[in-house]
Amino acid sequence: MDWTLLNAALIVAAAVAVLAVLAIVVRRLSHVRSSGNSLSIRILARQPVGNKAMIVVVEIERKRVVLGVTEQSVSLLATLPEAPAPTPSRQATPQQPNHPRQPQPATPAELSFRAYLASMFQRSGK
Repeated sequence: MDWTLLNAALIVAAAVAVLAVLAIVVRRLSHVRSSGNSLSIRILARQPVGNKAMIVVVEIERKRVVLGVTEQSVSLLATLPEAPAPTPSRQATPQQPNHPRQPQPATPAELSFRAYLASMFQRSGK
């Protein structure tokens, strides 16, 4: 048996083991860093307004903002009222499967957003 070939195989196996251990360490460290500084960011709604533009409602730590997003930029359009604090979940009563859900009235935040969008898209009378 050739000892040079065996030594080369052992060196390659050791290098692969070291790389695997480093990958595990880096993955765990990156997870610890991201969880410590992470913000609660949720996209609540998206509405395309053009070929490459959209309006997005985003909630960041219970604060809601309306953003205009294009290929080149992101602009703050409006700030909506703060979302209510999360409440402990109550047991929901099961709905009857035979009865369709009734439409719910729009919330004040939705109404103000609709009014804002309507005012944005009204054409000026000349």
